[in-house]
Amino acid sequence: MNRRSAIRTLVFLHLSCAVVMAFGCERSATPAGTLPPNPLAHVAASNSYLEAALIDLVGEGSQPLRLAEPGMCPGHFDIRPSQVSALRACRVLVRFDFQQSLDDKLRPLSRDGLQIASIRPAGGLCEPSSYLATCRQVAEPLVDAGILSAEAVQRRIAEIEARMGEHEQWCRRQMRQAALEGKNAVCSPHQEAFCRWLGLNVVATFAGADSASIGDIETAVREGEHAKVGIVVANLPEGRRLADALGQRLGAKVVVFGNFPDGADGKVSFDALMTANVTSLVKAATP
Repeated sequence: MNRRSAIRTLVFLHLSCAVVMAFGCERSATPAGTLPPNPLAHVAASNSYLEAALIDLVGEGSQPLRLAEPGMCPGHFDIRPSQVSALRACRVLVRFDFQQSLDDKLRPLSRDGLQIASIRPAGGLCEPSSYLATCRQVAEPLVDAGILSAEAVQRRIAEIEARMGEHEQWCRRQMRQAALEGKNAVCSPHQEAFCRWLGLNVVATFAGADSASIGDIETAVREGEHAKVGIVVANLPEGRRLADALGQRLGAKVVVFGNFPDGADGKVSFDALMTANVTSLVKAATP
């Protein structure tokens, strides 16, 4: 090979490498603020409420691992062996602070790198401000794990905050139009904060039939009769058996509120949960 041919060969190889490198960089570059294809592939939620917050933060199309089904008691449920196996591939698990017992069950996975984030809910779970606060807390471990950028979180939180503001106004209108503000009610302790936020006057609370004491039931009946309550609000995981009995005794309408999205329409959504609760209350109280 003469000198001129050798130079041409070197130039060709140099240009070929440059083209390959440029093509590779173009394929791998990710614009700032965008998300990976499946950002929740290695994230788990202890319940559907936190699942909804995760999906709200990253957008629909990505699904986290969920441990407890909506109808299960969030404080007492068993983790299936298949879920333990799936958790081995997860980097982050978000749970509520009252679900701390999960940590002992998952300690071996924590040693292997699973980050367990404790979320402390504020107020009633179905209050829009409580959901917004939950989303802010859930976002922190996602940023720490590099799943979301701080810029993406800031943008999504602003959108969620605006939406929650609209939901709050909608709730106020519904309660006002149905003349429910200030109405006397008895309810489950798990729904007391939300009932008060809606404007109901809670005169007594009652636990589920399996845990309520005779004294608690007698108090609820006595206070309910004295206040002439027209509404009894049960908590879905506790069942409605005792609520129905109280409603019959007090001559009151019975409503069952949930705290965890059921995904009945194929979409795990806080918005649908809150709307369903308020709609059922208005429907029951409307003659």
